[in-house]
Amino acid sequence: MFISESIKLNFSDSAKTKKVANDLMKSFASTTKSSSTINMQSYRELTSRSEFLVPVYIMWRKKVDAPTLLESASISDKRKKIIRKAISQSDRNGIVYSVENPLSLESFHKFLDFYKSYNQALGYDLFLNEDYIFTHKPENLYFISIYNREEELLGGRLISNLKKKISTDFRAVASTKLIKEGFDTVCEKIFYDLAVATGIQFMGRGKEFNLRGLGNRHIGMLWNKLKYGYQPFILRMVPRVYVDFAFLKEEQFDLAFFVSLENKQGTVKSDDQVINLNFICGENPNWQEIQSVKEKSLYKVNVYDRDFNLINAPTS
Repeated sequence: MFISESIKLNFSDSAKTKKVANDLMKSFASTTKSSSTINMQSYRELTSRSEFLVPVYIMWRKKVDAPTLLESASISDKRKKIIRKAISQSDRNGIVYSVENPLSLESFHKFLDFYKSYNQALGYDLFLNEDYIFTHKPENLYFISIYNREEELLGGRLISNLKKKISTDFRAVASTKLIKEGFDTVCEKIFYDLAVATGIQFMGRGKEFNLRGLGNRHIGMLWNKLKYGYQPFILRMVPRVYVDFAFLKEEQFDLAFFVSLENKQGTVKSDDQVINLNFICGENPNWQEIQSVKEKSLYKVNVYDRDFNLINAPTS
């Protein structure tokens, strides 16, 4: 078992969390004994209703279930109409989407420059760096680019082919009112088409720290993934630790979200761990979106107030 009672993660400071989490991942990996078991902290009773057993990171993935996204059961009929409209608007406005594979250094640097300026302007964390392209084979990397009539780069996605899964690792897209719900709506369809073309069954939307809704880690990215049918997934090699989320009482936010695992004694196999999706309501939560998640989620959805009392999301 992996035991480290001294580790403190509150996820409110992304830079500090990243350093602690990376050290934790290395220590956790060194404890691996069997591919059939998970090395989680030894079971103990939770100390308060604000404490949860959580994976440090979560992944997002879904299964390819149809020849095209517009035939997939992973999205709603309403979303399919939005995609069709976005494609039509892109055509009328001269927006060009293209896919490059293998990824060239020139295209990577062009996207990296866009990614940095885009994220810095919005105050977002910068996770993509020069090392990315050198840790992958170019033939396993795809770049969906977006250009306007003036041949200006409007953003795109970096995608990796991991044999069993195709993953959007990084994305940065300029805001627009020209396209229904933005350029990335069409990118999601192209991403699905790539999965079908490569014969891969699972699509991923990257790895992230297990908390959204604070500071520059906006809840909007969560809605985007859920709307397109992605569900949280926890890799066996990701550490599970006890975290007290009481610090959220002092934070300013509308809605915070994290994934937890039911704290069951004797759990050693990942298949035995039960995933919960947790929403903490702050100033102005999006009740409509929460209700939508509760209706569509594969997992149990818990909604709490700031004092961690379970509450019901209004239905209207």
